[in-house]
This record gives sequence, structure tokens and C-alpha cells, in this order.
Amino acid sequence: MKTSLCFLTAILSICSTAPRSIAAKPAKAAQAAVLAATQFDGTITAISDTALIVKGATREKTFAIHQGTVFGRGAKKKLADFKAGDHVLVSFSTAAGQFKAENIRKVSKKPKAAK
Repeated sequence: MKTSLCFLTAILSICSTAPRSIAAKPAKAAQAAVLAATQFDGTITAISDTALIVKGATREKTFAIHQGTVFGRGAKKKLADFKAGDHVLVSFSTAAGQFKAENIRKVSKKPKAAK
């Protein structure tokens, strides 16, 4: 009886921990997907006091600039520091179907692969 109880306890212990380790992998993948979905990099094609248009590798997005938009790392830049042609990384949120720029910072272009 004691052996059966110990065996049953061991099986339950193993079964209860297995789903956690399996579930951890999709959670990390989901977190990476969320990060990718809330960041966009590309080249500024147009900029105004209220909006920023960025052309990425496959599409173009328009971001609303709002009072809380942060420019550069640590808010060290201002809107006037950005111009068409700058390569940027935009962190954004989505509200009412509109992309809101939360942070805009300049980044260097990715080097092209050597042929």
C-alpha cells in the first residue's frame, strides 16, 4: 500500500510539472510576437507635428504623434531632430484602430549582405 501511494505521488508530481515546462515555450514565443507586433523599423518618408509615416521592408505605417510620445533613448531628442530619410525604430500602441507612437528613436540601417 505504501509503495502504491509513493508511486502514485511520484506520477502526479511528474504530470503536474510537465505542462508548466511545455507551456513556458509558447509563452516566450508569444512574448516575442507581441514585441515584434509593437515595434516597427524603417525609413521616415514624411513627418509632421501630429504624424509620422515610416516605410518598412514590406509595408508603410502611419503613426500618430501624441503628447506622450518619447523621442530618442531617455527622451534626449525632440521631434525637430527627426527628418525624412532617417532610419528609425518606432515602439507603438494601438488604440481605436490607430497606431500611436510611444517612442521614436534613430537606429543605424542593417548592413546589406555581401554577394
